[in-house]
Amino acid sequence: MGTPFVLGIHSVVRAPATLEVNARDRGLVRGIGPVGLAANMVNYTVGASIFVMPALTAKAAGAWAPVAFLIAAIANAALTICYAEATARVPTSGGQAGFTELAFGRFAAFLTGIFTYLANLLAAGAILAATADTAAAFVPALAAPAIRAGLIIGWLALLFAINLRGVAVATRMVALAATIKLVPLAIFLGVGVFLVDPANLPLPQLPATGLGDAALLAVFLFAGVHGSILAGGEIRDPSRTLPRALAIGLAAITFVFVGAQLVAQGILGPALAGAATPLADALGTVSPGLRALMLVGALISMLGWTASDALSTPRLVFALARDGRLPAALGVVDPRHAVPVRAIAVHLAAAGALAIAGSFALLATVSTLMLVLLFIGAALAALQLRRSGVALGGTVSALPGLPLAAPIVIAIMLWVAAQATGAQLAALAALIGVLALWFVVSERAGR
Repeated sequence: MGTPFVLGIHSVVRAPATLEVNARDRGLVRGIGPVGLAANMVNYTVGASIFVMPALTAKAAGAWAPVAFLIAAIANAALTICYAEATARVPTSGGQAGFTELAFGRFAAFLTGIFTYLANLLAAGAILAATADTAAAFVPALAAPAIRAGLIIGWLALLFAINLRGVAVATRMVALAATIKLVPLAIFLGVGVFLVDPANLPLPQLPATGLGDAALLAVFLFAGVHGSILAGGEIRDPSRTLPRALAIGLAAITFVFVGAQLVAQGILGPALAGAATPLADALGTVSPGLRALMLVGALISMLGWTASDALSTPRLVFALARDGRLPAALGVVDPRHAVPVRAIAVHLAAAGALAIAGSFALLATVSTLMLVLLFIGAALAALQLRRSGVALGGTVSALPGLPLAAPIVIAIMLWVAAQATGAQLAALAALIGVLALWFVVSERAGR
């Protein structure tokens, strides 16, 4: 189901291309512009990890950790190019699942959609749980199970109410959250740069394996573009908005991540590897108040991530239901609010249940491998869609870097996959087998 499928679809929809996209996303409003999409990408990527990741990469690679961040930035720049062109060619809800269907067929799109959703759901549950735990660090009484559950449910209820008011309101909240969460990071960079000791930033002998381990951590720290485009059916003028917004988002993310690693390492030096809260500990050398500000910043950053997730991931639930892979009721756009209300409610409820339950570390390892497959699939789909000339949203300008970007993504992700254990690969293969059975059953039911 490769090129013949794509060419066949393209020949059918060439004339009414825009109508085809509109039919898939009927009832949705294209209200996300460049600023909103860039903010969504920043929010989706800059979560809680940046407040702890500098210590993990320093532990792996020592003074070479900032180089690992630069390697990750290059990998994710290449990945962003692939996503920007593929989504511009097929600007529909569900993001990668939508453009994969026209590149490689319905089964590949089905796997892509389910993998994306499971990875996002696990991340949402983890960050919601971490948010509650961070709040409890300030007020220990909030750690009581009933109060902790109430905090999670209350925040999700607020997110639901905001998203119920429409995509424009939800996007404004995401933009506001992205701005607020960057304030403590800007303070960290602005104050910390004057505290850097150059002696803490040497480049000693290249570590034998640590740089690769640190780069692996950093690559997934940067990963967020796949989530930010899930609301593709609501992006305004996608062929122009996507490249600009994703470029702006990637530039902001790279500056923050690389800068935070350099400043934290420049202040703490070898002590960075053992820091539990590296950014807070670095500024804590100057003032307890600045340390508290960094902890509050971590909390705000997590809340901002969940706001982006509440905007983006339910659109994937909507798309899967629209295409017959989930109950049809989840694929309905509420005519009053012009948003998929049921999909939003179901996703937030599932994420909340995971967060309240607490631990799902075993599934998280499988979700990492899901991301590897997703990123390889995005690179291949971008090349295939260009080769086939698919452009369902109107004229698309080919991005000049794609022929180089796609092989970079594929090579790095294959290297990452090679680090997996046999048990992890077996678990992933079993999951694919279950999903294949699900696909066959749903196809027959659809007939």
